[in-house]
Amino acid sequence: MSTCSLLLILKGPFAHVLYISPIVIKKASMSDDNCVLFVMGIPVHSTKDELFEHFSRRTERLQSVTTRPSSNFNSPNRGFCFLEYANHSYAAQARRELLLDPYVQEWRSEITVNWSIPDKQKNDPAYEPSKNIFVNNLPEDINFQRLMSFLAQHMDVSHYVNCKVIGTKAFIGFTSRDEAEFALHIIEGMKIGDRVLHASWARPMQKNRDRDRLLKQDYASCNARLRFPSISEESENHWPGNFNY
Repeated sequence: MSTCSLLLILKGPFAHVLYISPIVIKKASMSDDNCVLFVMGIPVHSTKDELFEHFSRRTERLQSVTTRPSSNFNSPNRGFCFLEYANHSYAAQARRELLLDPYVQEWRSEITVNWSIPDKQKNDPAYEPSKNIFVNNLPEDINFQRLMSFLAQHMDVSHYVNCKVIGTKAFIGFTSRDEAEFALHIIEGMKIGDRVLHASWARPMQKNRDRDRLLKQDYASCNARLRFPSISEESENHWPGNFNY
């Protein structure tokens, strides 16, 4: 229960929560009825129809399959897809069933299944042109080279445009929205040491009033013995162009 709530009344399967002020109510997190799964490890030559047929046999009430073609359009997908189900209950059931038996005999490979990250900003025009993601909870001793080296082990780094690391946070830019979306799902929940990373869409800089304040606070809290190389120097040495949000 939130520390900002005042009273919790349970009534069967329902509950009433009394908060201390209307401002706190607006800040309360709402649950998401997520009905989309993110699946990795599928054959890159499989079409949407083939994937729909396969996962329909293994799960119930699958509504649609979404894939992203390769950058050169030589293959119908990039090794991952999104599965949308009729509702959250069917999606949760499908996730459990797929995790129980992740090895696919006909593909001779094992799939990875996670919840898709809801794109809450897709109807917000401020995020429409964004190709950048925000990564939080990085290790305190992280730097540009270490982060890029780690990510290169899990995805194709050729689609990165720019990266800025400040304290335990980072902003990463990509060549396209699709590439950024793929990285968003890969990075979310990934672990570096004992840190679990969190990823979200980065709001364009000119419309994010809190960005600089958060980064300055985080940078100031870093241990004085940790000195990071100049962000601008690192970006110029490794990534072309200016980083804009």
